[in-house]
Amino acid sequence: MKINAKLEDNLLIGWGYASDDRTVGEEHDGLTVYEVNDTSQLVGGHTHLIDGVFVLDSDYQDPQPPQQQEPSPAEQITALKQQNSELQSAMLELSDILLSGGLS
Repeated sequence: MKINAKLEDNLLIGWGYASDDRTVGEEHDGLTVYEVNDTSQLVGGHTHLIDGVFVLDSDYQDPQPPQQQEPSPAEQITALKQQNSELQSAMLELSDILLSGGLS
């Protein structure tokens, strides 16, 4: 498949898919057309063009999603108590409205 790629000192800065009618080596809008077999190796800032082949840095690691830390049992209890307190306040307010004759 063909890609459009922007390189600086043989380091891939960015890339995108190119139309099949493009000619390999063609330059347009600051991009050059290349033929590649595998786009999984194309990572901006981590892939170099070496002897006409895109090579992903050997020490590159895929970014990991941030790990969500579960609240401790004590934090969960505190949150439930807060929610309960807010619910009780809302119910008392509603009760006062109903006892005073409702909404006007």
